[in-house]
Amino acid sequence: ELFVSITWSPDEPESVWSFSDAESYQLTNGIVPVVCISATGFANENMERFAELAALLGADLDAPEIRAAQAEYETAVNDFSSLVAEKSDISSLFAGIIEGGDTWYLANPPDWADLAWYQSLGMNIVVPNANPGEYWESLSLEQAGKYPSDVFFSSSRGESPTLEELLAMPTFAAHPAIAAGQLGSWNQDFIMSYQGLTAALTNMIDV
Repeated sequence: ELFVSITWSPDEPESVWSFSDAESYQLTNGIVPVVCISATGFANENMERFAELAALLGADLDAPEIRAAQAEYETAVNDFSSLVAEKSDISSLFAGIIEGGDTWYLANPPDWADLAWYQSLGMNIVVPNANPGEYWESLSLEQAGKYPSDVFFSSSRGESPTLEELLAMPTFAAHPAIAAGQLGSWNQDFIMSYQGLTAALTNMIDV
């Protein structure tokens, strides 16, 4: 009775994730209403929008399991904020690397809802030379050392190389974070819920 999705282009009504073109969107929307929530901005604010939608659809946000999840989330936010404040001198870099390709992609934090949120909580994230609205700076493999950092977060999508594979690549092996074994996993497909954001923050804390 309702098709719920997300969008990275809130100003374009027909730009909804999972539709290949406007025609498929219009066809579906003519059969069942399509509702999408922004995936840009800040992850915590987007999560609250999903909570609002859930409540409108009949979810009980005061249910014990929801309250427990909210409490765990708030604890994770406090723990993360305290940690990044304590380690404000430690820099982190978030990247997408396609195994076997000749290009890697450095994430531009303000355009990623999770990274923008981490920054707002005090995380020291490397910002590439990218214009507003550009999700990545595209770099050649030879430019692996352009942005040194203390921690290297690599996208967890299936094609991403492991630490061992990066160490086998001369240019990446020389990167300070990778040479020190400080490689973390970045889930670009995090779930915008109390549980999903708690998992994302916990992952950052564990690294």
